[in-house]
Amino acid sequence: MTVLVTGAAGATGQALLRILDKNRLSVHTADVRALARDLHTTCDLASPEATLSLVRAVRPAVVYHLVGTFTNDFARDHTANVLAARALLEAVRSEAPKCRVLVVGSAAEYGLVPAPECPIAETRPPRPASVYGLTKCMQSTLAGYYHAAFGLDVVVARTFNLKGRGLPGELLPGRLDREIERKKKGEIEIITLGPLDALRDYVSLEQAARHYVRIVEKGVAGETYNVGSGRPVKMRDYVTERLAEDGLGLDAIVEGAAAGNTAAALASWADIRKLEALG
Repeated sequence: MTVLVTGAAGATGQALLRILDKNRLSVHTADVRALARDLHTTCDLASPEATLSLVRAVRPAVVYHLVGTFTNDFARDHTANVLAARALLEAVRSEAPKCRVLVVGSAAEYGLVPAPECPIAETRPPRPASVYGLTKCMQSTLAGYYHAAFGLDVVVARTFNLKGRGLPGELLPGRLDREIERKKKGEIEIITLGPLDALRDYVSLEQAARHYVRIVEKGVAGETYNVGSGRPVKMRDYVTERLAEDGLGLDAIVEGAAAGNTAAALASWADIRKLEALG
């Protein structure tokens, strides 16, 4: 079976490749960045022409679409999260209409959710409250459209908070990793973070990648599946655990104060019963 992984140079892509390579599949990769492996294409996946050429050359049976950005700059996030998805789905419709496509969404699509309304099920109407969440919601809507209008075999994995090494600095785990390194090098005395009272659902890169494989293998076309641990964790507890891995305590950080209706008073953790039902 031929598999195409887009966004393969990212942390999630690398975790997924470790699984797919162990299964000895024919794995092609694509990213705007170069990647030192065979069957890799450096490609602007927001370009319809480049993506069409890529899909035509690979003829995949499965696509894991991991391309995305988390900048909250509309032009950048729209290009990476929406235009790239549209280019891919159009290319699949033209060149590999029987291909199964996994599109990776985000819990940010649900927006600001009070703790009493958690865990969040896939049936909750999306109400994104950030540019990132909005563009990921647009991406998921595109996936649903291409399934309904053209019968494409598309499934969506709506991922909650990732943890692990190599994540971008826009996410707390990535920023904390970067600041820990700066402190160890003596570049800073103290790590400054925002408020850490919010409840989040942390899932490791490896766990998320395994769930993606399960959704591809068993998920129902046109459906969305939450990907998370199903367990709320206070952000402060996550930070404490991560600091301890480098021999640091909470005295290594300064925690910002909440201002008004911020994420400090909010929660986000997944109802994963639909995912667990896949076996």
